[in-house]
Amino acid sequence: MRKMFGVVLLFLLGISSALADKQADFQLRIGAGALHILEHDQTGLGKIDYLIRPLTRYQLIPVFGYWATGTKDQYLHAGFEKHFSVADDISLFIGLAVGAYIDQDGVDLGHDLEFQSRIGLSYYLDDDQALDLELGHLSNARISDLNPGTEFASFSYRHLW
Repeated sequence: MRKMFGVVLLFLLGISSALADKQADFQLRIGAGALHILEHDQTGLGKIDYLIRPLTRYQLIPVFGYWATGTKDQYLHAGFEKHFSVADDISLFIGLAVGAYIDQDGVDLGHDLEFQSRIGLSYYLDDDQALDLELGHLSNARISDLNPGTEFASFSYRHLW
């Protein structure tokens, strides 16, 4: 599954920037969801992401974000997203990020450094508002002996300026 995600990610990143989605100078995404969605110990998740204008010809959008969970765990991350238009008001996006995971009362993910991979779907309400649905994986990429990894899902409102 992870190899398949990697192959799809590389393929999509290679597609021409002509498929780039609606552009904005910056965007703010606020959402909620769940962490550990495939486990018995699911917990709520609140998130906020700040996205800025793409920096490269491949239309990679820098993302800076913060999560807080129902078990008081926190995740502060930075990475990139790539959006692909599939219709006038719908886009598919993929993202990669790296960040600091602070475990309080939740699942020990094995290391303070965690990597995030995700895929999502955006529905644009108009030119400056979108709803995002995301699914993803959080893992330390085996830089620690303990690497349980976890999956997450979220639903967010995004405003584009």
